[in-house]
Amino acid sequence: MITFSQFRKSVVFKLFVAVAGSYFLYVISGFLFPLFLALALSFLLAPIVRFFEKLTMGQGTIHISRGVAIFLSFVVFALFIAILVAVIAPPLLDQVNELISHFPEYAQRAHVQDWQSILRDGNYPTLPSNLNNIADSLVGWTMGIIGNMLRRLISSSMDIVANIVGLIVVPFLSFYFLKDWRELCQMFVNLFTPEVRPKVEDILKNLGETLGNYVIGLGKLCLISGIVVMFGTFCIGIGYPLVFGFVAVLSETIPIFGPVFGAAAAIFTAYDLSITHAIYTALFYGVYYLLDANVLMPKIMGKTIDLPAVVLLISLMIGGKLFGILGMLFAVPVAGVYRVLYKELWHEEEKKC
Repeated sequence: MITFSQFRKSVVFKLFVAVAGSYFLYVISGFLFPLFLALALSFLLAPIVRFFEKLTMGQGTIHISRGVAIFLSFVVFALFIAILVAVIAPPLLDQVNELISHFPEYAQRAHVQDWQSILRDGNYPTLPSNLNNIADSLVGWTMGIIGNMLRRLISSSMDIVANIVGLIVVPFLSFYFLKDWRELCQMFVNLFTPEVRPKVEDILKNLGETLGNYVIGLGKLCLISGIVVMFGTFCIGIGYPLVFGFVAVLSETIPIFGPVFGAAAAIFTAYDLSITHAIYTALFYGVYYLLDANVLMPKIMGKTIDLPAVVLLISLMIGGKLFGILGMLFAVPVAGVYRVLYKELWHEEEKKC
């Protein structure tokens, strides 16, 4: 007869605990989203807090307290956002309004564009009319699918945001996370028996490092992506460089799917000018995101989220299905948390043997 100790070590029990824990997190997800946002903001501000803590005044006799350092980090962050909004928001909103006003024209032309004249102007051989129809239908079909997917994602995301009344507490939660993080971790560790507390401390440390490195690395990648795409689209001459740079910043937060949506929007706009602009735009995005995936991301992220691409893809699909864009945004760090827990706990009994 199987004892409870043996059953606890079985794969069935571990899977049951994993599924039950995941379902519990899903049920309380409305409460957890503000918590996740507060944690992300805390990890983002942590380096600034450490910088202020190291500052000294009066020939090294006066040290800034942690509370003051946290307050100053919020001030710096708020000033950065305010300057960014003041400088970029007016021209960005102008370009967004212009793009929205012209979007119906772009959509209409995408279906009736005379491909033969475009190709003829570029000294390419003309295509038979049936291929023209196929090409126009393919463009319309592709943009229709992308539009429907975006509408579903935005709709599900807005439903979640509408139910998150506690978003206003995010900066307050972030402040107290930064201030009392060590005490909170110690309180959580003390919930366990003395013999397992060292293991719990290691898990919390790994989780903190994983999430902290991910948030900081993602911030760097978003900044680089926005700048590169802004200048790239400006040089190609498709217009609205600030819009596409801003879209690139948002797209970088969602691996795989995000860049596809961002590139599709730019190519669709470039297609209105000419097939040549569309090709150049597609090549630019393709080359950049290849470099992003194979050079920038490994260099900046390292092994922060060391998961196979297929696992990340499945995580993004599940997150998007359950929670829309917000689910896709948090899918990767949640998958990273599961990776740490799997690495530390799944084969724990085998390690003891």
